Amino acid sequence: MQTVSSHPAADLHFHVHLAQCAHFSDATLKINGRSYKIRKCLGEGGFSFVYLIDDEASGRPYALKKILVSSGQEGVQLAMREIEAYRKFKHPNIIKLIDSAVVQDGDGKIVYL
Repeated sequence: MQTVSSHPAADLHFHVHLAQCAHFSDATLKINGRSYKIRKCLGEGGFSFVYLIDDEASGRPYALKKILVSSGQEGVQLAMREIEAYRKFKHPNIIKLIDSAVVQDGDGKIVYL
């Protein structure tokens, strides 16, 4: 559950995240030269969204985590630590990281896992 304050800017920020999750449904996304079709949003957190996607070349389904980074290089470094954690641990209950990318998006960055 996410708490929304009564401050108008916080409400706008919350609604932008909700719209962002729904906005990408049925879109195509290109990451590191591969194309993926976004089927639906599976969930969202503070600054992250998880989508069900299909690799357009193979048709295989994957989960894509999209992290919005607006806090400069420090935010990117935190996301990179998460990527490294996924790469280090091998366990049936931890997802296997297939690929990652950092993309410039306006004033911020997006990290895809």
